[in-house]
Amino acid sequence: MNLKRILALALLVGVCWMQAEDIALPQKESRKSWNPNVKDVTVLEDGAVRIDVPKEVALKNKGGNGIFLGISLKKYAGTEVLVSAEIKQENVFQLPGSKYSGRKFMAIYKEDGKTQYPEAPVKYGTADWEKAEFRFKVPAHGWVTLFVGVQSATGTVYVRNLKIEQLNVSADFSKAANMGFADAKEKDGVGGWTDQGPENDGAGFDFKKGIYANVPFRIVNPEENGGKSVLVFQSVNFPAGISTAAIPAAAGNMKYLYLLHTAGWAEAKGVAAGSVTVKGTSGEQKIEVQFGRDLGDQWNPSELPNGLVGAVWNNRAGGSNGLYVSRFPLKDGLGRIQELVFEKGGANAVWIVAGATLAKQNYPHPLKKNFVIRAGERFQPLKRPATPQIVPGSALDFSELADGKIERVIINKDGRLARINAPEVPFRFFGAEVSTSTQKLFVGQDDGKGKLMAQAFWSSKEDVSALVREVKRHGCNMMRLHGTGIVSVKNGKAILNPEKIDLFDWCVAECRKAGIYIQIDTIDSTGLSGAPNPWAKGVREFNAKFRILFNERIRRDFKTAMKTLLEHVNPYTGTTLCDDPVLAVINCFNEQEFAFIWELPWDEALPEWRKFTGNPSEPLFTRKEWNTKNEKGRKINEFITMKWHEILAWYRKTLRDEIGYKGLLTLWEMTGSMHYNNLRNDLECVMAHAYHAHTTENCTALAQGSDVEAGCKQLRTLLDMRVTGRPFMVNEYASVFWNRYRYEEAFAMGAYAGFQGIDMLSRHGSPLSVKNGGLIFPWTMFHDPVTKASFVQSALLYGRRDVQEGGRGVRLAFSEEGIAENRVWPDAVNGAQSRLALIVKYGLERVDDSSRKPENGDLRIPLAGGSSVVENTQGFAYSVESKDGQTVADWIALLKKSGLISSGNRSDGAYVFESSTGELYADTDKRFMTVNTPRFQGVCGEAGASAKLNDVSVKLLRTRGIASVASLQKEKSISNAERLLIVYATNALNSGMTFADESMRKCLYFGGNPTLVETGRFRVEIRNRNAENLRLYSLRMNGARSGEIKPVSTANGVFVAEIDTAKLPDGPALYFELAK
Repeated sequence: MNLKRILALALLVGVCWMQAEDIALPQKESRKSWNPNVKDVTVLEDGAVRIDVPKEVALKNKGGNGIFLGISLKKYAGTEVLVSAEIKQENVFQLPGSKYSGRKFMAIYKEDGKTQYPEAPVKYGTADWEKAEFRFKVPAHGWVTLFVGVQSATGTVYVRNLKIEQLNVSADFSKAANMGFADAKEKDGVGGWTDQGPENDGAGFDFKKGIYANVPFRIVNPEENGGKSVLVFQSVNFPAGISTAAIPAAAGNMKYLYLLHTAGWAEAKGVAAGSVTVKGTSGEQKIEVQFGRDLGDQWNPSELPNGLVGAVWNNRAGGSNGLYVSRFPLKDGLGRIQELVFEKGGANAVWIVAGATLAKQNYPHPLKKNFVIRAGERFQPLKRPATPQIVPGSALDFSELADGKIERVIINKDGRLARINAPEVPFRFFGAEVSTSTQKLFVGQDDGKGKLMAQAFWSSKEDVSALVREVKRHGCNMMRLHGTGIVSVKNGKAILNPEKIDLFDWCVAECRKAGIYIQIDTIDSTGLSGAPNPWAKGVREFNAKFRILFNERIRRDFKTAMKTLLEHVNPYTGTTLCDDPVLAVINCFNEQEFAFIWELPWDEALPEWRKFTGNPSEPLFTRKEWNTKNEKGRKINEFITMKWHEILAWYRKTLRDEIGYKGLLTLWEMTGSMHYNNLRNDLECVMAHAYHAHTTENCTALAQGSDVEAGCKQLRTLLDMRVTGRPFMVNEYASVFWNRYRYEEAFAMGAYAGFQGIDMLSRHGSPLSVKNGGLIFPWTMFHDPVTKASFVQSALLYGRRDVQEGGRGVRLAFSEEGIAENRVWPDAVNGAQSRLALIVKYGLERVDDSSRKPENGDLRIPLAGGSSVVENTQGFAYSVESKDGQTVADWIALLKKSGLISSGNRSDGAYVFESSTGELYADTDKRFMTVNTPRFQGVCGEAGASAKLNDVSVKLLRTRGIASVASLQKEKSISNAERLLIVYATNALNSGMTFADESMRKCLYFGGNPTLVETGRFRVEIRNRNAENLRLYSLRMNGARSGEIKPVSTANGVFVAEIDTAKLPDGPALYFELAK
C-alpha cells in the first residue's frame, strides 16, 4: 500500500470537517471529529491520546493506521501554517519490504490534481516525549486531513498538545489589482504590466509557483480576476496607474513584511519607488521602498542589498525581466495587523507590486548552486591550431572579397557610398574593430589576481602586418581603429606617442597595400585628446564629451591634437592622413550623447543656459527635466539642439575647412530618440551602434534571450536611427559573449544588413586576432568560435552580397516642428513600425515639404506614437517597444496594397516575417530563421528545427544552433558549385566558467582555456550536380583540413551528411568543406 491510500482511508472512515479554531485531540467522553481506522485508541488522564497498532492490524492494512481529522483551513488559504505536537513512541518497527514506513505525523491534501503529504520527520523505535512539527502552504480550497499514527509499521504512538499556527499572511490583491501580467498593446491604458506592450511585459512570469526566494506569496490568477493581477502605480510614464491601494491583511503579531515587486524606468539609488504603511490595532509603520536598495529596473535584474531576484523570465525583446523580493522588519507594538496601504512615489518610475506577505519568520535566502562549465558529453574541448591565422587558399580564406583598391570614397547623387572613379556604383564597407593595444590584456578575478585574456595585438610591425592580412582574409575592406591613444595634449602642445604613431603609420601603409580602408574616432574610449578612458576611475572629473560643448580649452586641445595627427606625414606612405583616401571616415566624437546621459558636472553650461532663457537666476536643468514632456522640457530640448548644431558646425570647420580632411564625417551614433534623429538629418552620413545582450554589472551579467525572438531587435534599434537620403553605417554591433543565442548574429544582423542595403557593417568587440587568447571575454571576442563563425557567414551574406538588397521601402516621416509640438523628443520609433524592417527597406525621413514625394518610389508613412528610450550608462541604449495606434498587421496590409510586397508574402503581423525578396524568413515565436539565396542557404533555431530550402535541407537534431551551406565560388550557385562551406555553430564557453545558476545570467568566474564547444548533431542534404564527386572534410578554426567525413549518400545528385560533432576524431568542429 502506498501513501495515496491514506487519503482514501480518511474518506472511508467518514472524516468530518471542522474549523481551525475548534482543533482539539479526542477527549475521554468524545472523540470530537477525529476518526480512527484502528480500534486501540485511548484517551489518557492527562489528555494525551494513545494509538496502538499491533502486528496483525499492520499486516492487514499496510497503509496508514491511526487517527484522522478533516479540517477546513480556508481562512488561511495561500498562507503558511506550522503544525506541531508533542509525540512519544514505543517499539515502532517497519514491516519487511515496506516503503514510507514508520511513525507518521502529517497532513494530506490535493492541489492542482496532485496529492501532497507534508510531514514531520519519520521515526522508528522508542523515544520519549519530544516536539514534532511540519509546515506547509494551505491550498486555495483550504481542506486538509491531519493524520497521526504509523504507516506500514507496528507499535504505539502517544500525542498531545496539537497546535496549528499561522506563520504568514499573504495579502489578497484581487479587489485592488489594476493591471495584468500580459500586455497585448502598448499605451492603450487597459492592458497589463507597465503598458509597454508584449515585448516588455510580465507574460513570462510563472505566477502559479507561489514561492519566490523562499517566501510564499499569494499571486492573483488573472484568468479568475478579470485579467487583473498586480498593483501598478501612477507616474509620468504611466498616467493610468493607481496612486494608492488599501489592502486588508488580517494577521496576528508579525515580524516582517515581504514584497514581490519591480519597476519600469527605474530611478537612481535612494529615490523612493513608493511606500507601504502597515496598520495595526495598536499603531502603524510607514516603510519607504527605495531604488538601489530594495528594487531596481525589471530589465535584467540583479541582486541588491534588500532585493533578492525572486523571478526572472525572458522577454520578447531579447532580454530578461524580473521581480525582486524585499524584506522589511516590523517594529514592536503594532498589535494585530489589519491593513496595508500602498502609495506611489514621486519618481518617474512605474512601481509594480505583485505580492505582499506578512510573516513571523525570517525566511532564509535560497541556497545557491553554482553552475560550472566542465568538459563532458555536452561540452567538449576545442582543439585549436597553434595560430588562429587563416590558412591562405583554405575554405575560410575570403581575400578575394576585398578588391585591393583604395580610392576616395564619396557620397553619390542617390545618397549612397561610392568610389570617386565609379560614382554610379554603390560601394559598401565590411569590417571590424581592431584592438591597437600594445600591452597584454588581463581579466581581474575574484582572488584579486589577473588572468591573461589576450596577448598584445600591436607588439611589433610584424604583428600589425599579420593583423592586416588576417582582416583581409576574413573578407574585410574596412578596419576601425578604436582607442589608439596616439596623441595627447599637454600645456597646449600635442604629443605623438613615438611607439604608437610608428605602428599606426605602418598599419596605414599596410592597409593601403591590402585595399583596406580605415575609420577612426577623434576622441574615443581612450581619448586622442588626452581625455581619460570614459570607463576608468576619474572620468567624471573630466567629462570631455560634455565639456567640449562649452569649454574653449577643450576645443583648442581637440584642434591641436587632430591637426597634429592628420597633418603628420606618414614615413611609409609619404602622405598625410588629410590627403590619404585610406582614411575614409572620421567619427567626430565617439558616443558623445553621453554628454547628456552622465548627469555631472554640468556647471559649465549654466552661463549659456541663463543667456538662452533670458533669466540671470535660472537654475541649471537636469536630465530628468529634459525628458519631461512639458514646456520646460521643450525649452531645454531647444537649448541642447542649439548646442549640438553649433558643435557639429565647429567639428566640420575644424576638421575639414581648417585642417583639410577630405573624407566623411559623422556624429551621434548611439541614441535612437527623435531628438537625435532630427539632428541626424543634418549629417552627411549616419553612423549607429547597437547590441544584443550587452553586458551589465561590470561585465558580469548578461541576458540570455534570443535576438530572433525579439524580432531582430539589434537590427531594428540600428535602423531606427537611419535617416534616408544619406549613407547609413554601422560601426558597432555584436551579439555579446556569453549569450546562448549569439549564433543567430549572422542571420539576424549580417543577412538583414545586406537586405537593407546598409553601407557599412563593422563588428565590434575585437573579433579578429593573430594570436590565440587565454579565455573568451565579452569585449575581446576573437577567441570565441561562435563569434568567428558569425563573422565568417556575415562576410558572405553581407560582404559578398549573397543576400539581395531590397527594392522599394518605407520612410517614416517626421518634422522638427512636429517633434516639438507633440513633445516626443525623448521617444524612439514605434515598435510596430520598426518591424517593417524585417519585410521591406526601412528608414526615417524628415519632411519639411509633405507634397514632395520620395524620388525612388518608396512609401512614405507618418511616424506613429513613439517608444521610450532607455539609455544605459554602461555604454548602450535600447528602445522599449510601442504599438500605439496601428498594428503590424495594419502596416503589412498597406505594404501589400501599395505593391511593396506580394499578396502571398507570409508575414502575419505577429510572429512571422518574410522579406520582400523572399530570401529571409523569421518565425520569432519559435526563435527560427532561414536564409535562402542562390549562393547561401541555412537555418537557425531550437533543437529539432528544420527547413527545406531551394538546394539545401537542414535539420538540427540535438542542439539549438545555426547550420548553413554556402558556395565558395562567387560565380556559381550551391546547386552547381564544386567547393562549398558548411558552418555549424551552437555555443562555446570557457572551461571552469562559473555562473550563479543554470540560467547563466550572472557570471561569477570567467574560467579559461581550453574553450569548450557545445556538441550537436545535424543532418544536411545538398542538391548539387557534383554530389557524387564531392568529399567532405572537417576544418580547424584556421581553415586547415583535419579529417575526412564519410557521407550518408551521394546518389541522385543529392549529397547527404549527418554529423555528430561529439564524435569527430579531432574534437568538435564548426566548419566543414565540400570539395570536388
